[in-house]
Amino acid sequence: VRYYQSANDNKDMSGFEEAASALHEYDILFGVVDCTIHMNVCRQSALQTLPSGKYFDSVPSTNPYTKRPYREGRTYTGKLTSKALKRLASRKMPDYVVKSSSSSSSEKDSTSLPAANAIFVTSKDKITPMMKAVAIHFHDRLSIGHVNFNSNSRLGDVPRLVVLDSDHKIEAEFDIKADKSISNIKTFLE
Repeated sequence: VRYYQSANDNKDMSGFEEAASALHEYDILFGVVDCTIHMNVCRQSALQTLPSGKYFDSVPSTNPYTKRPYREGRTYTGKLTSKALKRLASRKMPDYVVKSSSSSSSEKDSTSLPAANAIFVTSKDKITPMMKAVAIHFHDRLSIGHVNFNSNSRLGDVPRLVVLDSDHKIEAEFDIKADKSISNIKTFLE
């Protein structure tokens, strides 16, 4: 959230707006608060200076007085470039993706697979923001995993999202190379 009190404080918002647009599909929300209009919000946010920025990355807790969800914001002191804001958001996203256990590619049994109902099969070791966003969306309903097909050939060598049945056999698959839309992946998994 970007807090400001004059038009000069809010001049160059192109990086902020670009990051907000790019991260909207990941359910990461951005906002701005004009402190001349919303004085109470700014006062409750305990801002030291204006303009100021805060990010909220913790799980909400319940305010003991109002009984409403509350998150403690952390002051953001980095650059307001799209790249810096996207990097911060990616690092701060919760990671509910189940990683593959390290095993040799010659193993063909199901123990080399993550204990997950749906698995991203990729050529990379890194968990991407797309994978995190899907896992966040389903974290209380469906276990999402990840395997690198270079170290685990059990699921083949084509990048995709596979849904496994109870016997760890592929029940359905989604081509993540052709379609990286999080909304389409969510629809597929629903």
